[in-house]
Amino acid sequence: MKKILIAEDHVQVRDNIAELLGLAGYQSITAADGREAVEKAISNAPDLILCDVMMPQLDGYGVIKILRSNPRTASIPVIFLTARSAQEDLRKGMSLGAADYITKPFDNAELLQAIELRLLMADRETEFTSSEMLEVSSSKKWKEMLQSIGETRHFHRKDVLLEMENQPRYVMLVLSGLLKRVIYSRDGRELIVSFYTASDFCAFEHLLADTNEEYSIIAVEDSAVLFVETGQFVRLLGEQESLRSELIVMTLSGVLELRDRLCRTAFDPVRSRVAAALLELLNIRPDIALFRDDLAGYIGISKETLIRCLSDLREEGLILISEHHIRILDANGLIHVRDHF
Repeated sequence: MKKILIAEDHVQVRDNIAELLGLAGYQSITAADGREAVEKAISNAPDLILCDVMMPQLDGYGVIKILRSNPRTASIPVIFLTARSAQEDLRKGMSLGAADYITKPFDNAELLQAIELRLLMADRETEFTSSEMLEVSSSKKWKEMLQSIGETRHFHRKDVLLEMENQPRYVMLVLSGLLKRVIYSRDGRELIVSFYTASDFCAFEHLLADTNEEYSIIAVEDSAVLFVETGQFVRLLGEQESLRSELIVMTLSGVLELRDRLCRTAFDPVRSRVAAALLELLNIRPDIALFRDDLAGYIGISKETLIRCLSDLREEGLILISEHHIRILDANGLIHVRDHF
């Protein structure tokens, strides 16, 4: 039975959550203030913590700072529960390592769904850590098997790998290069949903869920991609647990990243959104070659607006622009632009 610590100073709210978790099959541990929450987290090692932000003795931000500095509690997922929904509060919580941020009053189903998702992701991370060598071996095995049953194809920039299909005939594994996943507005404008680089799968989501999304996959640069027929991939999926785990983690990560981007699009000014996108792309490659149209389509702004923002960031010494390459010179400066507006 999973243990969940509830740190909440309002008695009725705390008791209601504990009752809900009990009905859902979880063991509840309760704390009435921040200091008690830290003490019980250390002594009870819960699987997840639900933490109010505004509490006496020590607020939620102080709680997570202390927990993250202690090796015994550093990896415990923390979901903030708060009546404060300002964007700067959300950013602060996430920057301190919060796993999620739910605004009061919340729906019971929403809370349980968030808990289930975070516990699943934590279990996957633990599974990967505890059996690292086994997973490396298994990963190598299924990649070799994919290459034996698939076909490697080479593409140039702007080549279309998949066009407007909601049930692709192939699953793709990027071997080298960079791809983009694109959807189109009614007036034909291009919106880039995600990028894929080496070792990323794409065109596989319909295997995990019933989806009718239509999209295209296009090469951003010269790329090598392994194509595996869907039926053969499904058979391998049934045999290789590490492959199933990787697809699940990729799917969950993609959902969370897309949700973050949608939040930024709704609330953040353009300058902050551009900085956030550059920081995301830094995780793909520190010196990425992107045409302005691609970057604008990823952020969801016009090319002209993007050029103005990039020029400002370059003048501030945060980035270096050379032809189609963008190099980040000051990541901390971009983080400041992203989070302070």
